[in-house]
Amino acid sequence: MKKQKYKAFRATSAAKLTGFLDRLFRHRPYDHYVVKIYSKNLPNEELWPLLERYRNKIEWYTREKSLVFVPDDYDDPDEMPAWLSLAPSELEASDVIDFEQIERDLNF
Repeated sequence: MKKQKYKAFRATSAAKLTGFLDRLFRHRPYDHYVVKIYSKNLPNEELWPLLERYRNKIEWYTREKSLVFVPDDYDDPDEMPAWLSLAPSELEASDVIDFEQIERDLNF
């Protein structure tokens, strides 16, 4: 049995997402995370400004570990912020984690 390479979090509201991010950024990164976002409760017009407030902390975290967001309405990747790691599914988020780890190992 293969060990899971990331921890998953389900963001069902802005309050849950901000609480998770506040806890996550208090300590040195230990785990990769995939954050599934439900647009019914957290539409993009609320999500992107919320994540923008955490931009510096997200960029700090991703120097050591991956933090991949999986919005359930992943339509046009060109409209998504370039500084976020995004994937259309958890399976593809797992691939993003692999690629980002390779980049960190090669010092990209």
